[in-house]
Amino acid sequence: MTNRTALLIALGVSALLTLVIAFLTLAPVSGLPGVKVSDKVYHAFAFASLAFPVTVVRPRWWAAVVLVSAVYGGVIEIIQPFVGRSMDIRDWLADILGAILGAGAGVSVWYLFGRRLKLRSALGQRARQN
Repeated sequence: MTNRTALLIALGVSALLTLVIAFLTLAPVSGLPGVKVSDKVYHAFAFASLAFPVTVVRPRWWAAVVLVSAVYGGVIEIIQPFVGRSMDIRDWLADILGAILGAGAGVSVWYLFGRRLKLRSALGQRARQN
């Protein structure tokens, strides 16, 4: 798999997660299942999941990924009162924390596994050229 293909897959997964998050955060509350734990945990998990795929493939993009995720979470919180939901700054802070954790996890995975795979790929290409 080329690096470009991996990036396109990561962006596709993040785009799909963006739609899922929009649906879950903007749907009427009565249509959602009951919350067993604090909804802040769900917010953090959702935005960690959103930030993770791209940072695994492009770890240097972590700050941009966190910033875009934070803006997206803020926009959702601003829109929520217009769809019968309540705006909560703590939800937005949980979104930001989740994005930071997800980006950090993505960068960590890249440093643990991605660098080795990239090095092996480069060595394999060099061996085929010889």
